[in-house]
This record gives sequence, structure tokens and C-alpha cells, in this order.
Amino acid sequence: LAAAGTEALLDTMFAQLVPVMESAFVGQLSTSKVGNSLLDEVDAKYPGGRDAFGKRFGEIISTGMRAKYPDIIEATAQKYVEQLAPADLRAARAFYESESGARLLAAQPKLQAQLQQVGQQIGSQVGADSADILLDETEKYLGEIE
Repeated sequence: LAAAGTEALLDTMFAQLVPVMESAFVGQLSTSKVGNSLLDEVDAKYPGGRDAFGKRFGEIISTGMRAKYPDIIEATAQKYVEQLAPADLRAARAFYESESGARLLAAQPKLQAQLQQVGQQIGSQVGADSADILLDETEKYLGEIE
């Protein structure tokens, strides 16, 4: 896992997830009367308002997750050992330590970011299409929805 650059991969993955978690945290608060009241106070008194409040949540969760990397890596290593033979693990390590493996590891963060964008674009389209289908189905019960 060290040869595969697992910590760097986790860093990239969490860097992409944290903005989503920040938004979800603030968004979840806004779904209740108590949460909205808190957000109103945050906007009035917390330096930078709800945006800074959400960012601070992201900083705290990032620090917490980074502290858990050893646990994540240990659990991952255990799963690899359960699924792969020692010879397979040695071959994977040899690949990651090779020139080709080093190029793959260097390209991974950029590829992951690009693939996330592709996933978001496709997910947005599937979400919009799904909403259209559901609204069309709902019109059977409610009448035309404008």
C-alpha cells in the first residue's frame, strides 16, 4: 500500500469529498427550524458566516480523517491479504515500484479528478432525467405539474 501511494490517494479522494461534505453539513442544518435558527446566528456572528462555518467543518473532518489513515491502511492491507496470494501482492508491489507504476501513480490524482468530473456530469444528467420520469409518473395522481 505504501508503494501504491495509498496516503496520497486518500488525500486526493478526501480533498474531492470534503466540499461535498461541507455543503451537506450546512444543507442538513437548513432542513430544520433549529438548524435554520443556528445558521441565521452563524451568518450574523461567526466570522465569514455559514460559508466559513462549512469550511471549518471541512477542515475539522479532514484532520479527523487524516488521523485515521493508519486505521484505514491497516484495514485495507488486511483485505488485500484476505483476497490475494503473497505472490500477487509481491507482483503488485514490484509494478508500483517500477517506472510504469511510478508514472501511473503520478497520473492518478489528475485522472481521479477528471473521472470525478465525468461522474458528476453523468450523475447530474441521470438525476435530471430521473426527476423528469418521476414527475411524469406523479402527474397520473396529481394532474399536470408545471
